Amino acid sequence: MAMDSKGRGSYSGVIASTDVVVVGGGIAGMSAALEASGKGAEVTLVTDRATGRSNSIMAQGGIHLPRNDPEDIEATIGDAIRVGGADLDPERLRRFVEELPALQTLLEEWGLTFDRDASGALTRRLAGGLSSPRIATVGDQIGRPLMRLLKDRVLSTCEVLGSTPVVGIGLDSGSFSLDTEAGLIHARAVVVATGGVAYHQALDTGTLTSNPPNENASLRATLIALGLEEMKPRRFQWHPFGVKASRKGITLSCVPESVAALGPRLVVAGNGAEVCRLPAPRMEVVDAMKRVAEGGAEIRLTLSELEETTLSGFPKVERLMRDYGPDPVVVPVIHYELSGFATDLDQSSGIDGLYLAGEIVGGLHGRERLMGAGVADSLVHGRRAGSSAAMFVKGG
Repeated sequence: MAMDSKGRGSYSGVIASTDVVVVGGGIAGMSAALEASGKGAEVTLVTDRATGRSNSIMAQGGIHLPRNDPEDIEATIGDAIRVGGADLDPERLRRFVEELPALQTLLEEWGLTFDRDASGALTRRLAGGLSSPRIATVGDQIGRPLMRLLKDRVLSTCEVLGSTPVVGIGLDSGSFSLDTEAGLIHARAVVVATGGVAYHQALDTGTLTSNPPNENASLRATLIALGLEEMKPRRFQWHPFGVKASRKGITLSCVPESVAALGPRLVVAGNGAEVCRLPAPRMEVVDAMKRVAEGGAEIRLTLSELEETTLSGFPKVERLMRDYGPDPVVVPVIHYELSGFATDLDQSSGIDGLYLAGEIVGGLHGRERLMGAGVADSLVHGRRAGSSAAMFVKGG
């Protein structure tokens, strides 16, 4: 199949048959595709946008990487339970956290270049809600460089159908039929990793979001029609630093949360009163900002107070300061779904051969997500879903 330079295909009336179809081209989907392919399954990845252009490229701030020692593992679990509280699955959380230290080795083997200090040690930053520094970064982003690596690896090992939305999933006699705008794809197993419905929540409630327009809600409805049940209530994480001046429809650009540990203040515009001391747990920051906003005041993030040497590692922050001023007005925006569907620990949906991964799955984060845990969630559970799908088709 002909592919253009961006990994987009041109298809007409395609009917394909494969072992595993992965729906979703973000970090979770690509991780699933790579793992299933690595275990010997024939894999087709289908994404509704150009390959590599999923919401995952906007992931900022870093990835949660505790040190590989029992004390830091237990501290990470304790932080997640304290912050997440309700609806959090302790067994899922422990298994997840225990897999995090190995991600550093894996990602560096793939070629990801984390920030390091003068001695060469991995730089770990502190964030609100953390009892010790655990946020590993690539400047002020993680999504774009990681997605670039994943895209290159997926295109070299899997069949990829870019710009091909899936509009329906059918199940008949133990095999799946995926209805796409290009035709039907038949598969023995399916991994759905399309992300959450934060954008649609913002649209439905008239609030702002960091998410660009997407069709995640449509595929969610397809899964419900298959018999899957959403976790209740729906929960969403808010990003505190949406830049008000950047508004495009309901979608805002955001200042990376990782800057909160570097010394800026969050102040009421006009009188300079401190809204909330940074860094602090995200929910605490967002609640404080909403209380101020209810009184009609605007809030500024004082990026101008950061030293130039500090900002040199944060190119997106520098761009935002040039575009919207050194102390931009910021507002909380809906950022990430925390509920979704429940799965078994192997990422099974409860329907044989159907697996879920990433933001579409609930139970890991509870009522609030630790910073950097979203990217880690997608990697760990995407790989687990891909492995489970490959084992299923091979009868393992």
